[in-house]
Amino acid sequence: MTNIRNTPKNTAIINMRHEHPELTLREIGTLFNLTRERIRQILVFSNMETRSSKRVELANTPLPTCIISDCENLVADRVRTYCTVCVQSGRWIQDRASRSQRVPRITIQCKRCNIDTTMRETLYNRQRRTHTNIFCGQSCRSKYLWESQQVRNVGGKILKVPLGKKL
Repeated sequence: MTNIRNTPKNTAIINMRHEHPELTLREIGTLFNLTRERIRQILVFSNMETRSSKRVELANTPLPTCIISDCENLVADRVRTYCTVCVQSGRWIQDRASRSQRVPRITIQCKRCNIDTTMRETLYNRQRRTHTNIFCGQSCRSKYLWESQQVRNVGGKILKVPLGKKL
């Protein structure tokens, strides 16, 4: 671990965590002009909890849509805690899916094989900026370039032919 000594600043950080357990590492770091990683290192070195009390409390509470609000049989996930009834009914998977960010998808037609392919909208926009044609995969793209004579093997070297010119 990095060099952590018992300095007045480190003692103040530890006292701040004791007095205000609801503050996040970023908020403490802002007060002391340090990064949240450095604050985490200092707290780990002093054997203190690095998560804020709000996050610990939120993680230990059952889902708001839980069937049993005061269930004693809790199952811990990385982020939340679920009751066994919600886990067995599959409700916890629906909650996890709703928390993840959903990226819109676009269906396009491959230029070579004319198969409909679904891809993320962000990937489609990135490819449209650099390529005039969109393909279902790298193999279709390579085959299209060879078939349209845009790429040739000249003396063991593969050269891309500029548009409108012949080798």
